[in-house]
Amino acid sequence: MTLLTTASSRGRGLGPRLRLAVFAALLALAAACVAPFTAGQPAAAADTYSISGTVSGAPSGGFPPIIQVTNTATGISSWAGAQSDGTFTVSSLPPANYTVLATVQGTTSTPTYGGYYGGASADKATPVAVTNADVPGIDIAVTAGVKIAGTVSSATTPAPLANTILHAYRWSGSSYDEVAFSTGWSNYTIGDYQYLPAGQYTVGFTGTWYGTRITNYPYCDQYWNGQPTLAKAGSFTLAAGEKKTGVDATLSTACAPVQRDAGADRFGTSATISAANYSPGVDVAYIANGMNFPDALSGAPVAGSKGGPVLLSQAGALSASVSAELTRLKPKKIVVLGGAGAISAALQTRLATYTTGTVERYAGTDRFDTSATISAKTFAAGVPVAYVANGMNFPDALSGAPAAGAQDGPVLLSQAGALSASVSTELKRLKPQKIVVLGGVGAITSALEAKLAGYTTGSVVRYAGTDRFATSATISAKSFAAGVPVAYIANGMNFPDALSGAPVAGSQGGPVLLTQASALSSSVAAELTRLKPKKIVVLGGTGAVSSALEKSLQAYLGN
Repeated sequence: MTLLTTASSRGRGLGPRLRLAVFAALLALAAACVAPFTAGQPAAAADTYSISGTVSGAPSGGFPPIIQVTNTATGISSWAGAQSDGTFTVSSLPPANYTVLATVQGTTSTPTYGGYYGGASADKATPVAVTNADVPGIDIAVTAGVKIAGTVSSATTPAPLANTILHAYRWSGSSYDEVAFSTGWSNYTIGDYQYLPAGQYTVGFTGTWYGTRITNYPYCDQYWNGQPTLAKAGSFTLAAGEKKTGVDATLSTACAPVQRDAGADRFGTSATISAANYSPGVDVAYIANGMNFPDALSGAPVAGSKGGPVLLSQAGALSASVSAELTRLKPKKIVVLGGAGAISAALQTRLATYTTGTVERYAGTDRFDTSATISAKTFAAGVPVAYVANGMNFPDALSGAPAAGAQDGPVLLSQAGALSASVSTELKRLKPQKIVVLGGVGAITSALEAKLAGYTTGSVVRYAGTDRFATSATISAKSFAAGVPVAYIANGMNFPDALSGAPVAGSQGGPVLLTQASALSSSVAAELTRLKPKKIVVLGGTGAVSSALEKSLQAYLGN
């Protein structure tokens, strides 16, 4: 019998521990009360069905199991209590695919047990398809969950801090997924009243609650072992029933919302940018020649869309820093951008040692054809937008790449006055809903802009400014709302640093704004004032963007 249906399992009135404990007690009481009557309950409506089965492995003498059935498409959950013998029925379910979770409430001294139909964790769950009949035999074996405990303090307040939100992240094999959260009322424990399956974990200590920053929360976000980002967080592995203690954090109010990602050279900078933003096990890493820009320009929006880095290389050899970063990343796939003149066949062969999957090459006969190939390998027809930029220079495409990545569209390279045959063919295939021309009429002529109308079901618009800096500001203003989480600043007179930063910017929903080494243009300054980014990242060393300019960027930060 279904006791409660809700679109979210999180309440807002009580603290997480008290709320979960009360909820579990109520469900257990309700289950005990309704169990004698389930045999005689009326049949469900004709268009709804039930899932039933048995829970095994629960410790004796505790709470009865609680069953959560979640519609995989809508996220709506139905809850029911199991009977004393572990059998359960969740009824009134419309046709859909569902995940089924059983939990057995623990205490501060005993673990919470749990398990999904199909496995111990969400990533192992087997969806249950409800079509036009009841589904019996959904049996679940529960195992002991894990616990994580520690203390949150600050340098100025050694006592435990209230109001810090603790986030438990579990490694799914490709990324860290948040599986539980709690509040730091004092010394904290995650897992007393929440089922956490065995596995590899890390913890975040933040002021963000349900996606909203707590008003006047004074501390910087931190992740396990004092790291500023989840990508850099340390981790630990817990076996079933194990409790990890000492996962402490000393928080600081001295945040660094303006930071610099730089290496010893363009290759080292690309490795540094990757290490700051991507966790091991990424789906894909892209390798591009760092001595020229066209291939990486076309690959940057693809990397941003797919959530992988662009790492720069010489044609025949990886730098030590990029080699080390690929070793850390262990990507599931590597994609080489450009032909054998850009990345040699021998280097492509060596790249196989860095991935658990395949090494592929996306290349054409020239830079224009390569941009068409990269697009064709990545984007389906009917994309929301396609960007067209001059392929003989880098600034416009560089600024457009984050916007393209954020909107899941390609950047296609062109000469000023005419499309290549391959790009024309790709635009015909794509049938984009809109085309955006990047740069002024010196980059893409008005005549070509007019011809582009024949390739889209919508409009053709131009994003341009008086120079490369103003164009980057215009592209940002047309693409990103105020209050972006991050804005990236890169030298506009050279391409390598921004090439590596563009995919990250696209995946994080922020622009790349171009500058000279020591001063912002008035247009970029005005755009930063409008954006009020929560964080600013400078790309490259002090030769690319000076320390004085870096310091001045503090004035543009939002709250």
